[in-house]
Amino acid sequence: MLSVTILLSIFYPTALGFKYVGIRALALALIEIVLIIPTALGNSLIHKIASYPAAKIKQVLGNFLLLSFAIGLAIWFNYTLFAPVRIKIIS
Repeated sequence: MLSVTILLSIFYPTALGFKYVGIRALALALIEIVLIIPTALGNSLIHKIASYPAAKIKQVLGNFLLLSFAIGLAIWFNYTLFAPVRIKIIS
């Protein structure tokens, strides 16, 4: 994470003391969380459903994708709606 922040400060310098580097690093950290959680849940789900029949596996994976999409959409909506407030509090 530190290396990404350093690279952002090199490629996107600002006159305001690199304020936007922190904002971009915060956005990157939030995106990483959104990408890691469904992957971890999917990996744990694969071991559980390995012995299921093919039709049941498709159903379970379809439900998992719908749930992941709904949660991601809720997180995205939350981040877009409250982004200015969140940035002021965190940074």
